[in-house]
Amino acid sequence: LRQMKKDVEDPGFMLKLIKSFAPEVYGLDNVKETLILGMAGGVRARNKRGSINILLLGDPSTAKSTLLKACADIIPKSLYTSGKSASAAGLTAAAVKRPSGQWMIMPGVIVLCNDGFVFIDELDKASEDDRSSLHEAMEQQTVSIAKAGVNLTLDAKTSILAAANPKFGNYDDSLALMDNINIPSPLLSRFDLIWLIKD
Repeated sequence: LRQMKKDVEDPGFMLKLIKSFAPEVYGLDNVKETLILGMAGGVRARNKRGSINILLLGDPSTAKSTLLKACADIIPKSLYTSGKSASAAGLTAAAVKRPSGQWMIMPGVIVLCNDGFVFIDELDKASEDDRSSLHEAMEQQTVSIAKAGVNLTLDAKTSILAAANPKFGNYDDSLALMDNINIPSPLLSRFDLIWLIKD
């Protein structure tokens, strides 16, 4: 801790941190700095979240997945998943009936990573139903289940860092951001910061 406090006083400390984060990715220093600060988090106050949700939107092969995986390697309480393979139940939670007839709650990645991070790659490839399950978790930081007489609200104080590709393959400058991505505006508004990464 003494060494870290000493390092922080160095004016070039943040630049050293950025250069050491995902060094195999050239450039993108502003994006890297955002991810580092997002992982560090802020101060959580009552009824206010101390973390942000970040979306990396951009052309294919611009290292978005590599940056998300680098974040997942750093944070112990985190999970990396793909929007293409994740279901709504896998992201949030599901009620499963056991052979005995009892219902059991199976938490998804967002509930499992409460007070942590979830990294979702290819968010644009997730189905509409699967994406809609993220609304409550990202806005209220809870996950609610009402099924077969089971009514539960689970904590989901989880930061979501996601990556997505433009729906036409490459980003089209002649169109607005909303028209370039296959994510509805209500979900897009849940992200506090959107980085546009162009090839």
